[in-house]
Amino acid sequence: MGSRIDAQPTEADTARLSFEYYRQDADSTFASNVTPGTFDTAYGEANGGHVLGTWSHTFNELSSLRTQAYYDRTNRDAPNASGEDRSTVDFDFQHDLQMPDANLVVSPELALVESLDLSWGGTLRHSENHLGPANQAAVVPNHDEFTLGNGFVQLTGHSWDERVAVSLGAKVGVNNWSGFEYQPSFRFLVKPVENHSVWGAVSRAVRLPTQVDRDVRIGIGPLLLTGSNDSRGEDLTAFELGYRFSFLERLTTELSLYYNLYENARAFAFVSPGVIRFVNQGRASSRGLELETKLRLTDWWTATVGYAFFDVDEDFPGNNLVFTPAKGANPDHQVVLHQRFDVGDQVSFDASIFYIDSLSRQVPAGETGNIDNYVRLDLRAAYRPLDWLELALVGQNLTDPRHYEYADIQLAESSQVPRTVHGSVWIEF
Repeated sequence: MGSRIDAQPTEADTARLSFEYYRQDADSTFASNVTPGTFDTAYGEANGGHVLGTWSHTFNELSSLRTQAYYDRTNRDAPNASGEDRSTVDFDFQHDLQMPDANLVVSPELALVESLDLSWGGTLRHSENHLGPANQAAVVPNHDEFTLGNGFVQLTGHSWDERVAVSLGAKVGVNNWSGFEYQPSFRFLVKPVENHSVWGAVSRAVRLPTQVDRDVRIGIGPLLLTGSNDSRGEDLTAFELGYRFSFLERLTTELSLYYNLYENARAFAFVSPGVIRFVNQGRASSRGLELETKLRLTDWWTATVGYAFFDVDEDFPGNNLVFTPAKGANPDHQVVLHQRFDVGDQVSFDASIFYIDSLSRQVPAGETGNIDNYVRLDLRAAYRPLDWLELALVGQNLTDPRHYEYADIQLAESSQVPRTVHGSVWIEF
């Protein structure tokens, strides 16, 4: 259940207050450690809610401020599974400012910057939780607190009659688990001629350590897997480059290239006989491309072709264990062909064919070979008798009764994606 109150005390101010409370069954199914090949179920419940308030103020048509605060409480109780009691308080604000006359002139014939957009803001967050023991796992200590504070700023300059845009930004913050973190970014967009765009970006992102990274204790046969209070953030430096063009409003093609460099990647290392600990000693890199072409053959027939390539390399010290390597866990090649047919204003048909490459390092439980490549067919027929009503019949994975797409965490049996047919009713109001 929930409720929301909206108010506009002045022409320049808007406010909103909402709350929600929920209560539900929270049953958990897990592989049995008593009878191999079977599953046990833990019956429990979950409840919680939140209060969210927002306030926005418009100073003028070029400047505005938005603030948000919320309190969230959640409780999950399930015997033999991980229970959790968590409270979170958060405050955010953002100020946006447009400067259309911020000219930076190099010469009478050349304006380096014709206009500027500035956004800046910050976040304060505090969270406390209490975790219960799970099947074969525990968090020690089971009570912890996390406090985060950060600020960001982004400046975007436009020039050459809006055909060039350059953005510089940074986000800096501090937290009580990994200390100081910084995340700068640089982006650009160039439109050299009509219907052609080139864009690129260089940015840094950080995955903060979690309570599992720091405090988990898991028994795996004779081994003990533990977290570490020395866990640091995993760093990503991303390079992106893209090109897009359109022709006669019927053909659109977009190509995206990327290269990602990961530092301080998480792995596992033996620190004493029988004890494995989380460590930040790994490096990895990934690269790929995505290509999509959309062609409107007629007013009622549209075809879209997409292709994606992905490759990854990992470098971990010799004493490290990597339980979930990325190499071979993701498809190297993916292809999709989608066609849409509009029969008048009320009837439409969609057909999609997917090719997904094999996963050489994903072996489903109970199988001897890896997950093979597969072809998938999806069909959809829709009828709109009214502007606000749509009836549809959908078939998915129609090429075979079922197939593996990934190896589940559950070791007793890996799930398969089945062939499905269902109907849907869509109502807009």
